[in-house]
Amino acid sequence: MSLPNLEEFSTSSGDELRIDVKSLHQRAGRYDTEELWRKTPEYELTEDDKQRAEQRKENNKLAAKKSRLKKKSQLNSLERRAEELKSQRVHLLRERQRLNQEREKLKQLLLHHATTCPGVSDCLKRKLDIY
Repeated sequence: MSLPNLEEFSTSSGDELRIDVKSLHQRAGRYDTEELWRKTPEYELTEDDKQRAEQRKENNKLAAKKSRLKKKSQLNSLERRAEELKSQRVHLLRERQRLNQEREKLKQLLLHHATTCPGVSDCLKRKLDIY
């Protein structure tokens, strides 16, 4: 069998092309063309396919909802943790300030003792000036 002239198909519409291809198959005798053209087109879904698509859609909807809830929960958890850390930071800053003040008081007390007590060495006096 020789190949058909493709130029004769170039101006055909979709339906005409289908008919032309169908006639070529019939002439070749290779296919049962009625069986070939009786298949459901890809854009028409069977009831089974429709049910599966609907089930996938529903499953996807549930998964999306679950994902949004999980994300919201994680966000709330992070916000609570951020508030806890801010509170802890404020507490630690206050504690640091209190400890610095206590250190200064002790330093002053030791310095006063070092200057008034005749037994304290000059070395200790120099060390106190460093701090």
